[in-house]
Amino acid sequence: MKSALQPSAPIPPQDLDIEAVALGAMLIDGFCLIEVIGLIHSKELFYKIEHQDIFEAIARLFNSGRNVDLLTVSNELRQLGKKVELSYVNEITFKVNSSANVVQHIY
Repeated sequence: MKSALQPSAPIPPQDLDIEAVALGAMLIDGFCLIEVIGLIHSKELFYKIEHQDIFEAIARLFNSGRNVDLLTVSNELRQLGKKVELSYVNEITFKVNSSANVVQHIY
C-alpha cells in the first residue's frame, strides 16, 4: 500500500517564480515577448495552471498579430473561459526587475 506522501509519478522540475517572471516579462517588454515566445512551444512547460492559461492567452494574441498587454491578456483569458484574475496577471509583472536575463532563466 502506498503512503499518502509518496507521489504516484515523478514531479517534473518547476520554479513558479521563474514561470511568473517569464510571463511578466513577456507582458511588459515586447522585445522579450518576441524572444521568449519562440522558445516556449507549449503551455504544458508551465507547472502552474494559471501560468499555462496566461501563456495560452499571450500566445493566441501574439500569433494573431494583436497587442499583448495586461488588458488584452485579461480579455483573452475571459474569452477562453479561464478564471485567472486581472489582479494575478498584474501581480506577475511586479516580479520582473529586468527582462534582460529571462532567456537564460527559462533554460
